[in-house]
Order: sequence, then C-alpha cells, then structure tokens
Amino acid sequence: MSRLRRLIENAAGVFRGLPARRHRELFDWVKTTLPAKAVIAKDSRILLPDPENPHDSARFEPLPQTILAGKYAADLGTIDELRKRE
Repeated sequence: MSRLRRLIENAAGVFRGLPARRHRELFDWVKTTLPAKAVIAKDSRILLPDPENPHDSARFEPLPQTILAGKYAADLGTIDELRKRE
C-alpha cells in the first residue's frame, strides 16, 4: 500500500464523525502527520486556516502545508488539476 493511500485512509478515519470541539485535533493531526509539502483542499466547513481570510491569522497558528480553500472543495478543481498546483 502506498504512503499516500495510508495517509488518505488515516485522514478518512479522522474526518468521520468529527464534532466541532475536535477541530484542534484535526489541526494538530495535519501539522504533525502530513508532510510540509502537502497540498490540502478544504471547504468552508473545515476549520483549517484559509490563507485568503485575514481573520484566520488571528485564530490559527500557521501550518507548513499549502491550503487551498473554497466554499466547496469540489469547486477548487479536479484531483488532476489540484495535483498540478503543488
């Protein structure tokens, strides 16, 4: 099994049933588990810092990963398009 596949499966386990009070756990998991060069596509319901939102710099410490944010993650592009943005 590839490393990317294991990371995706681990992430799926983290996201299942994630209550609002556990957003910090998600933040910490991303920071400590994903490689710094990872690119994350997130939508408005996931509380990870949005680099385009100035309020997030006050709410979050910076993450080394690249975060692409949109109202809906699907609107950020296809998987192939997102891979090209790395």
